[in-house]
Amino acid sequence: MKNAELYKGFSEKQAEHEGWLVERYGGPMRKAVSHAPKLSYEQSNAMSELRDIEQSLASAMEKGIEPEARELDMLVERHHRWVSRMWPQPCTMDAYAGLADTYDHPDFARRYETLAPGLASWLPTAMKAWARRKAA
Repeated sequence: MKNAELYKGFSEKQAEHEGWLVERYGGPMRKAVSHAPKLSYEQSNAMSELRDIEQSLASAMEKGIEPEARELDMLVERHHRWVSRMWPQPCTMDAYAGLADTYDHPDFARRYETLAPGLASWLPTAMKAWARRKAA
């Protein structure tokens, strides 16, 4: 599949983000990226749900809840379920923790910092802590 076909219907910035992900994570990410356009109808509702999840996570952070706290488990698990629905393959605990590592990209970090200052580092820590507990 050529890049033009892979990114058909996506903005140039979206294509740039996806290209970075594919370059960094290879074949499995290419499969996930190619799956994304099929979600266009469902994506609107899914993105609304993601906004709700992210706002809840930001609120928890702003309340001073530590990212490793077990009281976040239900909320982080909800985020994991959302991610799992977006991926064409199972989102294992290792994959979820790996996703958290992608949030160091400046565009992801900027996005999360816009939602709430500090969220770009707090959220990956929460994701990894939850994944470690679930994998144990």
